[in-house]
Amino acid sequence: FISSFSKAFSSADFLPPQEIYAEHNKFNQIHVRYMHEYHAQQAAITEFDMDVSAMPVPNCIVLGVGLGYLLEELNAALTVLNLVIVEPSLNLLRASLHVFDWAGLISRFAREKRGLLLLAGLTPQELRWRMRDFYNRRGLFLSTQRLGFIAYESEQTFEASFVINDIYSRLHWAFGFIDDGLFALAHACDALLSKNRFVRADAKLPAALAKVPVFVVGNGPSLDADLSFLRAHQKQALIFACGTAVEALYCAGIRPDMYCCTERDVAQSQVLDLIPDKDYLRQIVCVGAEVVHPATRRHFAEHVLFLKKGEPSSAFIRARLADVGGSQLQCISNMNPLVGNLGLASVLTLGFTEIYLFGFDCGRMRGTEKLHADVSLTYKYLEVNPAYRDLSLEAEGNFGGVAMMNSLYEQCRYELELSLKQHPGARCCNCSQGVLISGAVPRHSAELDFTNYAKLDKGALRQLLVKSMTMPLKVSRERLLRDLNVADFDAVARRILHVLHQPQETRRGMLESCILISEVLYKFGSLPQYRHITYLLGGTCQHFFTAVMRELFSGPDEALCLRYAERARQLLCNCLEDGRRLYAME
Repeated sequence: FISSFSKAFSSADFLPPQEIYAEHNKFNQIHVRYMHEYHAQQAAITEFDMDVSAMPVPNCIVLGVGLGYLLEELNAALTVLNLVIVEPSLNLLRASLHVFDWAGLISRFAREKRGLLLLAGLTPQELRWRMRDFYNRRGLFLSTQRLGFIAYESEQTFEASFVINDIYSRLHWAFGFIDDGLFALAHACDALLSKNRFVRADAKLPAALAKVPVFVVGNGPSLDADLSFLRAHQKQALIFACGTAVEALYCAGIRPDMYCCTERDVAQSQVLDLIPDKDYLRQIVCVGAEVVHPATRRHFAEHVLFLKKGEPSSAFIRARLADVGGSQLQCISNMNPLVGNLGLASVLTLGFTEIYLFGFDCGRMRGTEKLHADVSLTYKYLEVNPAYRDLSLEAEGNFGGVAMMNSLYEQCRYELELSLKQHPGARCCNCSQGVLISGAVPRHSAELDFTNYAKLDKGALRQLLVKSMTMPLKVSRERLLRDLNVADFDAVARRILHVLHQPQETRRGMLESCILISEVLYKFGSLPQYRHITYLLGGTCQHFFTAVMRELFSGPDEALCLRYAERARQLLCNCLEDGRRLYAME
């Protein structure tokens, strides 16, 4: 029993690869700078034999409890600080009530301030929601490693194991960090002061227009094969161009109606600068979120902006600007990790129900090399990010065969599928050559019949979207500075720093201090007026807590591990102090 736990624990993966933080810090971001510093001085992690019974286990999951006997053995052998118990069968759980002392287990965990989550008879979506809430409260960093086992084998536990592995893989997919949040807040303030228009939450697309066909165009390698179809039928459908696809369409002589953008850095604006015809862009409506870089937005005369769910900027607008309409604006989810995710999510959120995807390859077909359309000039002059180029995962192709992708494209596909599941009334055809997207019907463009579709009055449609479904917020610079409230931010940051400055002499004590800070942030986040602050600070804290946990269990010498972990904690303190100064700047 113990040896199997020891093997699982010592092989746990605590941190993303170091190369993620090895890129040039071109914006001098404080989070990236201190993460660079951490990686430069981190302890060398080597394989070793560790007696897990001699130390606390940060995170453990038990799938299936049977009659509870294994829980007794587990608690006798190990000190588990956070225990998640998943029992697919309610009948078995009821039977265990007669033979296992559940009250004693619950009382012990509560008395010792340890985390305990019991989930029984839940659907996969319910499991996902409850587990995310548990780790949001106790600390998402805990999900980066786990010690787990299946108490008994059955069809139910076998199926649940796949669901649970998927949940864990996505819990810590994107923590966010303080600089990213500050960029989002700054860009949102610029959008507000520029009187950009935001989608109203109560806006409804007229039923007659919901069936207008919409082409959502990405810049995947299969786009080249569909350009002639898009050119022939561009007057019969609204065209949403996602990111660099707008430049590919320009080169092909096709004018989209909407341009979808997500990036908060200036790079996308620089791509738009490559298009010499500025009137081409001025006649296109910019569709995005409040986080988009102002330079990108200023290429366009009209805007349809959403609030990006989970961002400090959207939390700030909805809570602190509620009296001027902030709470009446439409949030959007599933718009990451790639701009194509926003393209589909925005079309569905606006209410369109007849959707066609082009260039949504999410990778490439096996045996091919290119990742973007040949017609696009962007990637002829810019080096492709290795995150896009290195593909090692196989997936079913949209029209059969084997497609190649990586974790980034896999997450992209997952979010696309989630968007479609959330809008079951929509009909979506995927005309792309790459990865199969569940919920989208595979269709070659040559199979589509548009002979009975009339020419659209696109000017009227655009005006409906821009004027009738959106509104600006009337807010001044002085109001924004007041509501950003430096004193509130400073109070939360100082509360965290107070805990971090307390000396810790044991692994458990230091780990529990990270959990305490996570719980403090969770409680502040439950208050709408503080939520944007917890979003700003929470991601960076979880990144460094992951580093702290990694160092705490990097070797058998507790004193040495504590010293390495303390260095990571001190770097977080430095980052938070810099964050206090940055937030206070006007």
